[in-house]
Amino acid sequence: MTSKAKFERRTSEALRDLAVDRRSLMAIAAASAPMIAFGSATAQTTRTAPALDRLEALVKMRGSTDARLGFSWMSGTRFARVGQDLRAMCGLLNCTLSRYTRLSDEAYDLRLYEMSFYTNPETGRYQPRLAMPFTGRIVDVPLYRTGPGQHIVKTSNREEMSWSRQNTTSEEAARQLAPDGNIFYAVDLSEPTIVGNDVWLTTEATTRLEPHSPDEKPWNYKEVITNHGRLDELSDPQVSHVQSVSSYTLVMDWRPWMHMDGVEGQTIDHAIGGRVWRIDDLPDSIASHIREHHPDVAADPAARLAA
Repeated sequence: MTSKAKFERRTSEALRDLAVDRRSLMAIAAASAPMIAFGSATAQTTRTAPALDRLEALVKMRGSTDARLGFSWMSGTRFARVGQDLRAMCGLLNCTLSRYTRLSDEAYDLRLYEMSFYTNPETGRYQPRLAMPFTGRIVDVPLYRTGPGQHIVKTSNREEMSWSRQNTTSEEAARQLAPDGNIFYAVDLSEPTIVGNDVWLTTEATTRLEPHSPDEKPWNYKEVITNHGRLDELSDPQVSHVQSVSSYTLVMDWRPWMHMDGVEGQTIDHAIGGRVWRIDDLPDSIASHIREHHPDVAADPAARLAA
């Protein structure tokens, strides 16, 4: 079997194993994508826009075309799903440091460093332990932190890479996260949806991790992110970045730290977010978590991304 055929087979298996079809996932994402009230019910929607470079538009919304350091953030909820039963599991706060550097008209180099905090829904603060839905089991909750990582960003991309728990900064977190293995990653960028001066772009990414150890199970996730921006800014070659909001949906197999062996199901994350240029400009809930739990990132985020 050729390398390409093997990759496509593994991507297909990832979608199958998640047991959530594309239509259902897109419906979840569309339900709370950034919306704008339009004055006319007969507004025209254009699927293609020759004047708009969709890859450049995506970078302008998620980062900047001039390679400046950006901070993407998300705030939402993680749910546990078993069959048709969906139960809230915890709050979700995330910050990703990123820097986009143009490689060509068709590609950007992306460097990123990611931090997530799984929070108590009542207090909004990181909770070191929680009771898992469906089982009631009390589990230790890791501080998720990984990077720096690298991707090639294109309108359509397939990558194979190696994952090691040594990429995390905590031995405890490494033990709780996905096992060492090979990652097969597929991402596609939609054509823009344009209504008046409003533009939406959606990326769909599928990841499958195949562990090195035969004793470990493969791990899969499917991610949909929709970004919104303004057409006049996105199509202006003099503009390197724009104000943007995003909607995020992720369907993912159980993480090892959840101790859900024998329970058929997944987690589903849904969040909204944006992008800023300083930690101080992040939502207070996220900025305070970074300062408390990752003071080295707060002190010098550029150095952490470049490490």
